[in-house]
Amino acid sequence: MKIRIPGLQNIIDIPFPDSKLPVCKPCKVRFKTREHCRLRDGHTDVSWIKTYVCVILDDSCITLNSNGGLNLANEDDVQFSARSVSGPPVPLRAKHENLRGTRTPFCTACYEKDNTRHNCREVKRHQMLPWTTVYVLLSAVTRIPKNDRLTVRNKSNDLDVGLKRSVSNISITTNYLIGYNGDDHTMKKMKIDECGNSAINTFTSLAVDPDDIRNVESSRAFLMTVENDSSCKLQWLACCN
Repeated sequence: MKIRIPGLQNIIDIPFPDSKLPVCKPCKVRFKTREHCRLRDGHTDVSWIKTYVCVILDDSCITLNSNGGLNLANEDDVQFSARSVSGPPVPLRAKHENLRGTRTPFCTACYEKDNTRHNCREVKRHQMLPWTTVYVLLSAVTRIPKNDRLTVRNKSNDLDVGLKRSVSNISITTNYLIGYNGDDHTMKKMKIDECGNSAINTFTSLAVDPDDIRNVESSRAFLMTVENDSSCKLQWLACCN
């Protein structure tokens, strides 16, 4: 699933274990299976229902501020990527009873005991993560400095100058294929599949009262609640005592 984590600028590909990510909303309306939606058609839209993702930060994502506190690495200097993990290194829970309410799925323990959501979240006030939660580990890789990128790009451009000149006339005659209307600023590529997914997904996550991802807490883990309209809420987690 491609999503923008609240507080970050770039879209991140969140991996899901097999058969863990429900179909997207358009495929749900068309009664398509998960195999058709996610595997055959390769849809990376958010799920038709609320999705819970626990994101754990590894050491490469962490920097220390002047006071010795934990901060998230600057996104201008690193590129974040996520990989699937089976679970957190230590048990985690939500803070301040953030998971209260019968709309939140019950925790794994109550799910295995066939307890109701009301009994789990309201009566016992469990703050363990929903049993449907998917866990990912977020890592950061240093970006190539801009000057180095320019050097590589210039070398590549020198090799491609002849090819670009030779195909320039062809590109002029095929402008109608990409929606050209005489104005370079309004030229758009119209490549849409049957579910309305553009070739590159550009979801904008609207955070609702999120915690600040840049101020890393001691657990180094947060719960991301993703709605079916791509809005996203971030909550830092605490380690279970």
